[in-house]
This record gives sequence, C-alpha cells and structure tokens, in this order.
Amino acid sequence: MSAASLRIIGDPILHQAGILFPVLPTIDELTELERQIAIAREVLITAGGLGIAANQCADIAKPYRFIIVGVYHEIKTHVARTKQRYPDLIFPQARLILNPQVINESETMQVFRHACLSIPSGLRAEIITPKTITLSYLTLESGHLRTCEEIYIDLAAVILQHELNHINAGLTYFDRCLMALSAEDRKVLAQILDEAVSHIGHIPSSESNRQGMKSHANQPPSYHCMVSVDASGRSVLHPDVLKHVLAAHPHIITCLGLQQRLRFIEANYFH
Repeated sequence: MSAASLRIIGDPILHQAGILFPVLPTIDELTELERQIAIAREVLITAGGLGIAANQCADIAKPYRFIIVGVYHEIKTHVARTKQRYPDLIFPQARLILNPQVINESETMQVFRHACLSIPSGLRAEIITPKTITLSYLTLESGHLRTCEEIYIDLAAVILQHELNHINAGLTYFDRCLMALSAEDRKVLAQILDEAVSHIGHIPSSESNRQGMKSHANQPPSYHCMVSVDASGRSVLHPDVLKHVLAAHPHIITCLGLQQRLRFIEANYFH
C-alpha cells in the first residue's frame, strides 16, 4: 500500500464529516458508493486495520458517510496484520455501516488504548467511550440498501465509536484526547510538538521518513501510551513517552498534523 492510500492527520478531508448517502440513490450514486467501498475495503485489509472510515482513504475525493468496522476473518493476511497490532484480542467480523446514527449510548463507560491508521507513529492513547452503543444505519446487499438497527458492546463498541468519530465528526482519537486533557497538559504537549517540528524540519522529508521506517525494520511494531486515564477518570499526558515516540518515528507530516490539530482544538473548543 502506498503512503498516498491513507489520509494523514491534518488533511482537510479527513477532518470533515462524510457526505450523507441519498435514501433514494441514482444508479450513478450506487456505482460510486460501490467504488468507494471497494477502495476502503482494500485499504483496511492492506493496512491491517480494525476499521476504516471513507474519509481516511486518499483515493476517495468526496467520501460518502460510511465506515467498515471489524476484521475480514476469511482473509488470513488481514487477521495476521491485526494480530501484529493487538495480539491478544479477537475482533468482530467486518461490516459495512452507511449513514450511521447513534440511537442510544450506555452510561457505563470503558477505557481502551486507541491507535489510528491516519496517525503513523508508535502512539496510542487511552480514551473513555460507552460500553454499549445502539446504532441505526444502512447497509448494501446485492446492490440494494437495507436499514439495520444493532447493539454494539465491549470491544465492538470501541471500534465503532472510533470510526464514528472519523466519519460523523471528522475527529481522530488525538482530537478526543486533546478535549479531555487539562490546559497544563495541552501546554506541555504544544511545547513538545513545536520542538519536534522544529527538529524534524531540518531533516529532508525523505530522510525523515526513511528513519521512521528504519525504526520498524528490525523489530516488531512497538506502541506506547502517551495519554492514560487515571483511577478518577482524568486523562493524563505522559511527556516522556511522547518525546520518545516522536524521536523514534521522525515523520514530519504526522508531527505537523498533530501540531495543527492541537491549535485547532485550542482555538475552537477552549476559547
């Protein structure tokens, strides 16, 4: 899979909600939807993701509002790649979800360490999300739309919420982290990202990306939690972890995207 197959944090289309698909579509609209689904499916499998949103796919210029949640268990390479990232977990079968609408969320919450295909790095962060989500959506079967209502629980609800953030709101897990962090932690985060961008900016982009790939070449993927949730439910930044990961993965596009999103959240949610 080429780097261009995925939109990276900071990409304007990644941070826009998908376009609602018409309830009474034309043949051309159905054909375009099927084309977009095929692209998203291929990106999901190749990247070894647990879910994908249409607006994450760089080859979709005007993404419809759909996600694919879960793993294609009939495709061994997809299962193997997800096991590399989450070796101890079993994920639900992949399912197409079009025009998703949340009907209900449980008051009971759960914590999970999120990563994202659109944030290339070794970063993860703990996010609090509902333990149960009731969802209404459309799916496509043999060229026909069908309305579904389903309850997602535990791990399936985690993956669902992650992708809903992407497609319904244009938000990544990093955006959700920023909203939960204290002003002091956001200030520390801004300083770290400013320093990282300044440092990596002196390295040619191709060399920066080669260094990032080299860090993965001789060892299995390594993930580090930059934000955790403490016993009181408060999100806490771990500056040393973040610095370590950014140094080990000198990816200028990722660092610029993280910096941009921090500035956006500060300007639009805290001012």
